Amino acid sequence: MFPVTSPWNPAEVLLEFDEMPEDDIRPGDLVFILAASDDALEQFVSTMNGTYWSHVGIACGDGMVASARCDSGLLVLGDGGGVRLDPLSWYREELGRKVFVGRVGRTGTADDPEDPRFAERRQGAADFGRLLTGEPTIRRTRFSFSKTVLTGIARHGGDYWTLVSSEALTEILEQACTVGRSWEATPRWPVFASAEFVAAAYGLPFVRAALQGPMIFQTDSPPEPDLRAVAVELIKEQEPGRPWAQFADLLEMIERYEDIFLRETAVTFGRWWRRGEPGPDLVPAPQSSPKHEQVPGSDQQIGSALVSPRLLENAWWVEKILAVDP
Repeated sequence: MFPVTSPWNPAEVLLEFDEMPEDDIRPGDLVFILAASDDALEQFVSTMNGTYWSHVGIACGDGMVASARCDSGLLVLGDGGGVRLDPLSWYREELGRKVFVGRVGRTGTADDPEDPRFAERRQGAADFGRLLTGEPTIRRTRFSFSKTVLTGIARHGGDYWTLVSSEALTEILEQACTVGRSWEATPRWPVFASAEFVAAAYGLPFVRAALQGPMIFQTDSPPEPDLRAVAVELIKEQEPGRPWAQFADLLEMIERYEDIFLRETAVTFGRWWRRGEPGPDLVPAPQSSPKHEQVPGSDQQIGSALVSPRLLENAWWVEKILAVDP
């Protein structure tokens, strides 16, 4: 067992993972990276998404990993990037990270062999990763910080523990799903967040119910990122020709309903969108909300832009997450 201290609450949360040799990683397996304990932005994103991971990619064989990331790291504001192919050693030696692998499909035994369709899916995903990291394709992809934030918004919208009324939950989630579908990566506009890239490579559907589930509670708050810088980056990322006005509407909706989550980001973006006009008064959040209540439309398929590392780690086709022993 490989013990890992959670960066959220080092005093109380100790994660344990079985280890696997690096040579056992198969093309198509998923590579997860733990949020850095000293990186407020990574912790902000992982907290929003209700998981410990800030990044995920696809093993492509020969010790290489394809992932959608910033040019100089995993999560850096305003740093461009796109789908890149990196050696596992880059994560360890350049970033100082431990590598974790999500095994896709059953391992299989003599008495219970693996369904061969899993091997086909893995190889197809690895081929997709290598395709997007080849010349000249790599120059056409881009990393999206807006999509990274959008997945957190969607998770909070579908989280039945949040202190927002069920009517507001439904409205936020409906709007998030609309934005997510409009932001799905296409050959014409190949813009990805890290988990979205994996979801697109595998092509297996996720539904709205996957966005729901109890959030991970934390007693030690992570360092607070510069939310105004986050808002500025979200504004800068909106380019002509994209239906980004829907995203502005979503952030304004959160400004109305939620007085804590992304407040400064939403207010900054909303004021820019209204070009300096005063924003609406915040509606006080209710003291409680229904528990164990599914938001309507749980079987509705969601856009790949709403897929997060948490959705991937809980996907039915990910067998187990293991720590890699180099």
